[in-house]
Amino acid sequence: MNKINCVLILGGNVNGYSIVQELYEKKVREIILFAYSRELASYSNKIKKFVLIDRTPESLYQNIEKLHESMKK
Repeated sequence: MNKINCVLILGGNVNGYSIVQELYEKKVREIILFAYSRELASYSNKIKKFVLIDRTPESLYQNIEKLHESMKK
């Protein structure tokens, strides 16, 4: 991604979608969504990346680490 900062949203139901909308209105463009399933916000064209994660703390941790590594490149 070649960026230093991004916004990570956990969950993509109505609340997650509202957060995406508000951030995008505030000119935030690096929006990453982590969710357990394809929910409403995952279909938004305003997110930069969608990651499907398992319902375990280990999965969340691993995917955050992957995101961190991709941001450093």
